Amino acid sequence: MWSGPYVTMLLADLGAEVIRVENPWVLPPTTKGYQARPTIANPGYLGSLYGPPVPDRPDRPWNRHAMNNSLARNKLSCTIDTRRPEGLELLMRLAERSDVCIDNFRASGLAHIGIHTSEMQARNRRLVIVRMPPTGTTGDWSDYTGFGAQFDGLTGMLWLCGHRQSELMSTPGTTYMDAASGPAAAFATIAALRFRDGTGRGQLVEFDQSENVLNHLGDVFVDCQLGVEPQRWGNRDRWRAPQGLYHCRGEDQWIAISVGDDGAWRALADVIGRADLGRDLRFADAASRRLQHDELDAFIGAWAAGQSSSEAFHALQRAGVAAGPLLDDVSFAADPHFRFREWQRPLQSLDVGTHLHPGLPYRGVPQQWWRGSPVLGQDNEYVYKQVLGVSDDEFERYREEKFLAEDYLDPHGEPC
Repeated sequence: MWSGPYVTMLLADLGAEVIRVENPWVLPPTTKGYQARPTIANPGYLGSLYGPPVPDRPDRPWNRHAMNNSLARNKLSCTIDTRRPEGLELLMRLAERSDVCIDNFRASGLAHIGIHTSEMQARNRRLVIVRMPPTGTTGDWSDYTGFGAQFDGLTGMLWLCGHRQSELMSTPGTTYMDAASGPAAAFATIAALRFRDGTGRGQLVEFDQSENVLNHLGDVFVDCQLGVEPQRWGNRDRWRAPQGLYHCRGEDQWIAISVGDDGAWRALADVIGRADLGRDLRFADAASRRLQHDELDAFIGAWAAGQSSSEAFHALQRAGVAAGPLLDDVSFAADPHFRFREWQRPLQSLDVGTHLHPGLPYRGVPQQWWRGSPVLGQDNEYVYKQVLGVSDDEFERYREEKFLAEDYLDPHGEPC
């Protein structure tokens, strides 16, 4: 749904030619919407994320779904019915001509649909295959399936998430595992390609997504070994104080503030008009301020309530206090600092038009910005004829026999 497509999007952003292979007879749930043409009155959050159609274009809702458009930019899309032997052979021929294959199913997923990594590697010894099961390819949990939200709980990540001192059953839904898996698996892919450059050999990379999350919890495990009980800090911090999110004047206006040292604390006290607090020995150092955090929150909250989030932000920044307003989509896109960085850029997709796409959080590496998400099967002709070497007559036969299509097909082979 997210983690594997995120890997390939990052690689595409870095200039790789990424071919997204899709079966026109099988609508993937969530990524393209739960139905080809939604009729459910209340489809829920994931079922409602459709952009408006582009005038004078066929209305194909699966191409307009946000999950599709947010994770497929800069990629190519081809359709192959891999359930038929000839379609499976086309996929294997594509593997012969490729450098990398990304598998984002559970451990048994590919084999269940008749695709075997051993056959791919037998036909292409230089192929790098990155398998991304949620809990590894072997062991008691290897056949578990689900979303990042479930595995965030299984790894213990969700033990740490939520408001301070809240109960475990109040844990907010997260998809941390997906977001963490994308960059890490992209890095693993590039490392495997560097290995191949030196040895000429491909690799089978097992990228266990849950184990990757555990790597992000190293300090928590060390604390447990030392007898320190994990706890939910919420918006507070173990070392910095005060730190929190404070409500400002107006609806849904908030300011985030984080004090890193004693000098910043005195500056904050001055800004909120309470210079006396900066001289108060009860708040002289971070350890003391942590003990009195509730009291300090009351002082800061009273000041913030009379400020707009923008006023508070600029006043604190001028004084050298780390702070930032909580921005909604509209104010975020209009923020002058954000616009100056050109972190978001417009990309066009045929069925949903032009929308802003977020960039990568680093510079110094060339990035590719050439189009938004391809519509289903948009690059069939290129992939079949130029990559696979299919003749014009063969291509037309594959179209007639519906190995390929630009629509999702119902059981009778008609467009949904």
